[in-house]
Amino acid sequence: MASLDTGWVGAAWENQSGLPDAVLLPTIRETASYLQQWTREQRATKGRSGMFDRTKFTAPEGPYEQMRMAHTAIQDDDVVSAAADVTEGLILQGTSWESSNEAAADIMNQIAGKIDLDGYLRTAYRENFTYSQTVTATWWGWKTYTSTTRKTADATNKNGSARTYPGRAKFKLFAPTKIITLDPTCVVPVGMAIFGDERLAWHATEEMIAAWSGMEEQPLMNFDAVMAGLFKGVYTPTREEEVWLGKLGIDPRRLIEFNPDRVWRHTRTKAAYQPFADLRMKAVFRLLDLKQQLLESDRVMLVGAANYLLLVKKGSVDQPAAQSEVDNLKEGFNVLAKLPVIVSDHRLTIEIISPKLDTTLIADKYNTLDSRILARLFGAPSINSGARGDQNAGITTRMMARTLESQRHMLRRMVEKEIRDQIWDHPYNAEVLKKFKPEEKPSLAFTPRNVQLDNDAQIIAAIMAARQSRDLSRESFLESFGFDQAVEHQRIVREADLYDDDFKTTVPFTAGAGGDPAKVGDGQGGAPSAVTGAQGGRPVGGGSPKKSAQSQVKKRTASGAPSVGGAGS
Repeated sequence: MASLDTGWVGAAWENQSGLPDAVLLPTIRETASYLQQWTREQRATKGRSGMFDRTKFTAPEGPYEQMRMAHTAIQDDDVVSAAADVTEGLILQGTSWESSNEAAADIMNQIAGKIDLDGYLRTAYRENFTYSQTVTATWWGWKTYTSTTRKTADATNKNGSARTYPGRAKFKLFAPTKIITLDPTCVVPVGMAIFGDERLAWHATEEMIAAWSGMEEQPLMNFDAVMAGLFKGVYTPTREEEVWLGKLGIDPRRLIEFNPDRVWRHTRTKAAYQPFADLRMKAVFRLLDLKQQLLESDRVMLVGAANYLLLVKKGSVDQPAAQSEVDNLKEGFNVLAKLPVIVSDHRLTIEIISPKLDTTLIADKYNTLDSRILARLFGAPSINSGARGDQNAGITTRMMARTLESQRHMLRRMVEKEIRDQIWDHPYNAEVLKKFKPEEKPSLAFTPRNVQLDNDAQIIAAIMAARQSRDLSRESFLESFGFDQAVEHQRIVREADLYDDDFKTTVPFTAGAGGDPAKVGDGQGGAPSAVTGAQGGRPVGGGSPKKSAQSQVKKRTASGAPSVGGAGS
């Protein structure tokens, strides 16, 4: 009698085969793991043993089982699948790298094109939507990138400033050449580091373990560049980890640790002590289960209606059928029922028996469940039904937009940290990239800039009023509309350098040069009215006019802001 002390099943087993325990133990461990997993699943569905009970969306206990169920929901449920497609389209229409230095942005955009960054971000968002985490692997290599900025022999920009970047320069960089996502159900967080970097391992097959062992024994003969680049080696867990891994259904003997420089994980919001982020999709499993029961109920009714019963009656109260007539009718209907014509007297009655379909496929039943599922997936909790409809719509759309923007923002930070910073700070690239200033490091920008699902005119007016009275900073003003001040500054500088000479800006309805009304809006230096809106336009250059609508000079404070006080203020 031997003890099966593996962390999976606390039980004893007896070897009666005559073979050594070391030969049987791996198989016994694997069998015990499957038995315990089956036990957990049965425990989750306890009490559901009816003929029409379905357990398709009954939430299991383990995180990996929950991930697989979330994947099933994406594949099978129309509402969940549509929510994933719609939110992906709302937040990810296009991406680009922005920088005050055209060459720096151009190089990053070339790298993004080579690795199909747009496609990767869509995949990463879909993985995050489904599993609440994304595991990414990158392959790096040397590649030469040629700047596609304009080629000119001039050493200065159009505005006379010195050119800060080389025209058509070539940059040989060590950068990502491929980027993919890995199956999160095969990736295991290991190490349990509290303040250290996250460590990940691959739940490998026996063949992968054997291949890795061959590389370690004969590295020159069995060297695999992909495995050597992505993995560090076989991971040996501690005794406590073995118990924890066993509860997850993971074989601790089949773990290969990833190289953290090539593989990383991005998750939805979670605490540092949590090995997995809470699966957001789990909140709709119970609703999907109810929907599945409703579908099964309607299916039973429809199948019953399609497979109806045909009731044939012979005779009446006054003239009952003789047994011979009943027998002949029964025998004859095997043939007659297949023909379009039946000949009989008035005593023959034929009825079709099928279930009533009055309560089948009722739209309100499905709408009740589908609306709750959509609300959770879009991040919009249900609002009190007593509120006004327009208030409900406005609050709900704003919550949805902010939720989607938050998810996109974290994707942006992940890409900038794991791709841009790794390129910019890599020691191999230090000599080449030293031509660029630190503040010229590109930033990732999304199109559209913000997820706009509503248009609240009152809020927009209040924001603009606060900005005009200088109660709101320019950065906060731009952020309220989804714009980044640093990115917009970079664009303004580049626009002034490249396009202002070709696009002459004029202010309409302002006095022409010398006050000549004939030259109104001719772009010849016409002076604006001293009073805002006096002639239907705005002062050139913006800002507050020096005179009020009554041609009175406005009082100013020491900081230059308009004063509302008395004569001495």
